[in-house]
Amino acid sequence: GFGPGAGRMEDESPRPRDGRGRGLVTPPTEEVAPAPVRPADPSNIEQRMRERRQQELNRPDQIPPGSATHTDDPVPPVNAQLLARDPREVFHYLLDHHTRIDRQVRDVEGGVVTVTTSDDPLVAAHIRAHVEQMRDRLERGQPLRMWDPLFQEVFRHAHAIDMTIEHHRDGATVHETSADPNVALLIRQHAHAGVSEFVRRGYGRARQPSALPEGYLR
Repeated sequence: GFGPGAGRMEDESPRPRDGRGRGLVTPPTEEVAPAPVRPADPSNIEQRMRERRQQELNRPDQIPPGSATHTDDPVPPVNAQLLARDPREVFHYLLDHHTRIDRQVRDVEGGVVTVTTSDDPLVAAHIRAHVEQMRDRLERGQPLRMWDPLFQEVFRHAHAIDMTIEHHRDGATVHETSADPNVALLIRQHAHAGVSEFVRRGYGRARQPSALPEGYLR
């Protein structure tokens, strides 16, 4: 009620009493030592490091100036389902949509730097998958288009070709070089007279063989 003592913040619970009715003093609560800090699980650390490395690989840092790929948007990962497909299916999809693809080729010492992009997200995903599949086949020595003289020679010298890929939102940048000047001729011919012509003309060009570069020594 609102009688005397109303509003006091006293503890109304009864105090414990001894056998003579005297109040007992409650002993102070014993302080509990903090639990020891457990060392971090090494497997979790390794997982975080792998995730951080993957994020760094997905950054579009090395894209040539002026490219439409300069953006702060996150880079989608390479589609695992596309990677698992037959490389010919991915290649044929790109031929079907060649008018949606933009490609730039720049000659550098020992080879080329190519930038292949599309403003269609699905086409861009196929570009990223295609370049990964081609690098994998080069490294494994699994050739394609062996009826084409240029591709025969490219795969015959696969061990002498260095290929690095930078993925970005709308496609991929590929650095393809060789310390062998003869192989560098193949790389440039493949980029200019092969792939760039596939992009420009589609199936009409892809069904034709590719000439070897002038000055190439077999």
